[in-house]
Amino acid sequence: MNIEPLAKVAVLTERCVKDLPEELDSLESVLLSGVLSGLDPYSTLFSAKRHTEHTIQFRGKLAGIGARVGIREDELTLIKVYEDSPAYKAGLRDGDVVQRIGPMSAANITVTDAVARIRGPVGTKIALTVRSEGSDETHVETVTRGMVTIPSVTVELLPNDVLYAEITHFSQSTPNDFRDEVLSVVEANPGLRGLVID
Repeated sequence: MNIEPLAKVAVLTERCVKDLPEELDSLESVLLSGVLSGLDPYSTLFSAKRHTEHTIQFRGKLAGIGARVGIREDELTLIKVYEDSPAYKAGLRDGDVVQRIGPMSAANITVTDAVARIRGPVGTKIALTVRSEGSDETHVETVTRGMVTIPSVTVELLPNDVLYAEITHFSQSTPNDFRDEVLSVVEANPGLRGLVID
């Protein structure tokens, strides 16, 4: 790879921009990420921060509230609230729209920033102002953060006696999760006709 053009861009950027935002990754990381984005949707650059995040996800356990967030229709939304998680126990449900994280608005927030604000040490509290799906009313739910195990496999028995198993992400526990989840349904339903893995 010829890095000379990239070096020239770095020099030009440093001359033109005096103060880069503090939360921004290093200039080299930003430029390399831009180059990789033109390759394909799968190539990525792991900064120290992203490497830490990947390691946490791969281990399958983290300190947080036990909910997966995403952006739906330009709003921060709880995509999946895991059962028995701190979020679930506090009354949060799939589809809830998060409007404030603590005192700060969640408008135009990125998923990465939202996750960073929601996560925290075990035993600490975070107040989320949410609007439940199908409602115009907002309410505040205070969640006490805890150690959360992130399930990587979910299963569903379809009406035609076919088992549907979805691998939501890969982690160290995925092989065991898959075996345990599938076997539990197979043993309870010996007449299964097939298995669909997604």
